[in-house]
Amino acid sequence: LLHIDDFNNKSFEIIKNKIGYPCVLKSIEDVQPPEKIFDEDALKDRVKDLLQKEQSVFVEKFIHGADATVPVFIDDIGIQKIFVMSYSKAIDDKLKGFEDSYILEFSENQKNKILDYAKKIVEKFDLKGLIRIDVVVENEKIFVLEVNCVIVSGNVGDQYNVLFLKSGFNRASCIVDYALKKFYKVQFERLEKHLYIKKNSNFTTIN
Repeated sequence: LLHIDDFNNKSFEIIKNKIGYPCVLKSIEDVQPPEKIFDEDALKDRVKDLLQKEQSVFVEKFIHGADATVPVFIDDIGIQKIFVMSYSKAIDDKLKGFEDSYILEFSENQKNKILDYAKKIVEKFDLKGLIRIDVVVENEKIFVLEVNCVIVSGNVGDQYNVLFLKSGFNRASCIVDYALKKFYKVQFERLEKHLYIKKNSNFTTIN
């Protein structure tokens, strides 16, 4: 983690010794996509440029493995929906430096291992709602790259959304369902095309 007020040559020495090259530069606030960096001079230039847009940036070790995403919908009862999605943001968004990225059709054994990791994460950190966990699988090792507790639900035309639609995992309904239960204490059931509120406390007072 590099901060605008304290990064220096020693920071890059630590990166070289502990992380090495290539590495991945990430924006904390998503002001630009992740970028794979191949040497120290390029990293210094890119970090200086990015720190003009935000206070801190993140540098992580590059792992050359198969990308995957695990969407999880968990409420106060437990995990309601979860699956492994073979998906690479690097490929889908044509991220700079990631031209050699790849995805795999995982075996059932690999999927179960990935799902076990995801379940442990949401339970350990007591996460609720609609979560997305990004992993990369290198040989038989699973690395957790990122855990997102806020994810988008718009159906734009990229592969990410195509995979969600094919799975039948309706992100928007998960977000709405959890919000109604958590913030308004609404009891309801979903019919084929409508959400029908059966019982509520203060929901009728909201305009």
